[in-house]
Amino acid sequence: MGNNHVILCNAEKKGPRFLAMEKRSMRMFSIGHTWATTGGITPRVLSAWYGRRELPGAVVRHQLPAWVLDYSFLGGGLVRVRSTTDGWKRRAANEAHLYRPGVCFWEDSSALHPAVSRSAYLTFTGGEHAGLDRLLSRSGYACFDDSSDRLSGPMKAIAETGQALKDSGLYRAQELFWRIVDLLLCSEPHPGGMRVMVKRERRFTGMPWIRRVDAYFAQHLHEAIHRPTLAAHLNMSVSSLAHYYRAATGIAPMTRLINLRIDHAKHLLLRGVPLKQIAQEAGFSDAFHLSKTFKHVEGISPRGFLHRAAGLAPPREKLVANRGKP
Repeated sequence: MGNNHVILCNAEKKGPRFLAMEKRSMRMFSIGHTWATTGGITPRVLSAWYGRRELPGAVVRHQLPAWVLDYSFLGGGLVRVRSTTDGWKRRAANEAHLYRPGVCFWEDSSALHPAVSRSAYLTFTGGEHAGLDRLLSRSGYACFDDSSDRLSGPMKAIAETGQALKDSGLYRAQELFWRIVDLLLCSEPHPGGMRVMVKRERRFTGMPWIRRVDAYFAQHLHEAIHRPTLAAHLNMSVSSLAHYYRAATGIAPMTRLINLRIDHAKHLLLRGVPLKQIAQEAGFSDAFHLSKTFKHVEGISPRGFLHRAAGLAPPREKLVANRGKP
């Protein structure tokens, strides 16, 4: 970053010819990907981009239907948000801007010589479900100082993942996306409306912690399991547990628990264990609770399940298939 600023300052001192040579020496490149629409995941990354590009040298208006996180490595240029009557703000190096869907913002690169930018951006849905809306000003915008260089790596990595793996890299991109969200949520407010990235990170991302959730469920299946207890076991908040688990698996953690309980109940049913005992071993309050939940998830009662397993006609029951739904 520092070397690039030295180059630009020297270029300005040496005149237009040197500027043109310097501009040609800055290799333009662009990497990233836009992922195909996939239902059932929210918040969800839509697209990621990283590169060095020539700017138009003019004022450009932007308004996107998704959340936008825009990161500038070199700084320079001006930005204003929401209205043409609002003042312009000069953009610093290692600065990120977060915009709520539908927010208008303008960028002015007319004073940049050369008009070249190295930047990254991310578009995504569901930022409000991740708690990002509480970071925004009334204009639907937040500015982050990343002088500690915490955010730049993940912003580049998610674009590189998209470039290399395309649609098959969606879940890897989701992991990186949640790391970025975590960094934003850990930022601290400073005077002047700026938020500063801090050197701490909860590190909820990655699949090993999801296996820890399933292991905890398996060890305590016969007990009443509450969200706060599970979240404390994982050293995260209840809301973060819900958002991160759903992002990685597509279902809520307590839905996963119910499905595990039902799978265990089916195993015991086939062994001839009485409903009352199954309810105790599978973590249900009583046999009625077990039967009601079983029918809601599987579409048939425990008795109907045994009839079907024995090859008999099931009793007349209304089928309701709900397995996997949160």
